[in-house]
Amino acid sequence: PTHHTTFIFHHVVRIHCENLRGIIAASLAGLAHLRHAYVSISSTIIAHSKDLHAVYIMNGHKIAVQCMEDGDCAKATLNFKEASNMYEEAINFQTKLKAQPPLHPPRMMEPRIKLGVCLCELARYQEAEKILTRCLDEARYDNSDVALDEELYVRALTALAALYQAQSKYDAARRLFERAVPIARNIQESRSSLWLAENIAGYAETLRKSGDLPQAERHHREALEIRTRAVEEKSCTELELAVSYTQLGCTLADMQQHKEAYEQHHRALTLRYRYLDFSHGLVSESLNYCAESLCALGRGREGIPLALHAVEIRKSLFGISHPAYAHALGVLASCYHAVGRHFDACDCLEMCLEICEVAF
Repeated sequence: PTHHTTFIFHHVVRIHCENLRGIIAASLAGLAHLRHAYVSISSTIIAHSKDLHAVYIMNGHKIAVQCMEDGDCAKATLNFKEASNMYEEAINFQTKLKAQPPLHPPRMMEPRIKLGVCLCELARYQEAEKILTRCLDEARYDNSDVALDEELYVRALTALAALYQAQSKYDAARRLFERAVPIARNIQESRSSLWLAENIAGYAETLRKSGDLPQAERHHREALEIRTRAVEEKSCTELELAVSYTQLGCTLADMQQHKEAYEQHHRALTLRYRYLDFSHGLVSESLNYCAESLCALGRGREGIPLALHAVEIRKSLFGISHPAYAHALGVLASCYHAVGRHFDACDCLEMCLEICEVAF
């Protein structure tokens, strides 16, 4: 009986062991299946995450581009405050995406250059100089993460030059333009390039304000020829000519050629009045210069209504602390003085000086 009992016991144990081995094998198979499922699910999640990340980056860059386009539209209407806000938004989006590999990125420096230009127009010179100087500093180092092309480099140079010109730092502005213009000529083959005309005219303005009037006139006439060809080729409207008429008119006025200067400014005013609203900032510029030329020709009484309207437009556009408003007040003062309204002239000049003492 003992032997029989032992046999039964071993038989039961063997059966249980076989059952346990089956259970363990099934468990291991289940674990392998779960592991495979986990790997598959993880791979799917990672793939989806990468897709979502790519979409996030792409949308971020699209938003940055849209902000820059909105800024360009605001700048075109001389709404420099709104334009600067849009460019700052574009910069913020680019900064958030800077560490990510871009899909179709806008150039990193472009919104900063545009922001610097707008801040200059708003007479926020220190902020503008900080931004534009940084752009050029980054361009000087090979390890910079900003990939510059030559056209963008020229834009950075001329933007900073225009800022120095606005601050009456003509020598510094001239040095920058003398670096920029030869590059612009080399990379722009078209003889009707508005971009090239803009760079040549910017250099000419610095020459004018630094006292080199013959060279300024020569460059402004060259820019006018380029813009005229562009109009003839129908690559722009004749409104573009108003820029050259205005700049050439200012140069001729500095050369005491007031009759031709008035003719140039009157041409600019005619075009701007034809294409723009009468309260547009560029219309106010032409009104201002026409009034100034009339005053120089001894026709100050005719200049007063033009100067008054220019003052009102600039007051509305720029506010009462902007240099552009001060310039309009100065022209109005000259017209008042020419007709013997000396107290009115003094009032205008006092306001003008108060603005300039703060701005400069």
